[in-house]
Amino acid sequence: MAYFPLFVSLDSLPCLVIGGGKVALRKVKTLLEYGAQITVVAPEIHPEIEEIAGLTFIRRKFEEKDLEGIRLVFAASSDEACNAEAARLCRERKILINVADVAEECDFFYPALVKRGDVVVGISTGGKSPAVASAIRKKIEGVLPENLGAFTEKAGRVRKEIKDKGISTEGNEEYLKLINDYFDENQGEADKR
Repeated sequence: MAYFPLFVSLDSLPCLVIGGGKVALRKVKTLLEYGAQITVVAPEIHPEIEEIAGLTFIRRKFEEKDLEGIRLVFAASSDEACNAEAARLCRERKILINVADVAEECDFFYPALVKRGDVVVGISTGGKSPAVASAIRKKIEGVLPENLGAFTEKAGRVRKEIKDKGISTEGNEEYLKLINDYFDENQGEADKR
């Protein structure tokens, strides 16, 4: 069964990353881009993670009490038993968890992401093949214009101006022309890549 894609604000959301290795490092770096409040719990923590300002570190094995006040959990420990126990405890507490490389333990998947400003494209294969999701991400990166984030900001301002005049943007020819012209102009750039 396919998973429903959901875009959610992580701004200041308390998240727990279990594990301190390279997989945890990738999770932490991405979560920081979206403003998450991150606690990392692991007996040993990768030096690059330790250098990141604003994280909370718990230097020991994961314990149930680490879930207090947490809204999302990312289990990225090399200890499979620890990850499984975290998944069980999260389900009991109705906390969503992602367990790296164990699809059946996941409540949600960590998608391959393409980000251009506020435009975010997430790709998931339901945990079946992260390599396929990554290959799709690379294709999409090659198609989306680099300046799409800046254009989206502009389109948002124009939309607000139109709405402030009491005019609907749905079907608004001026607004739709702005968007269509942008993509027509940038199609050639994508074709060159």
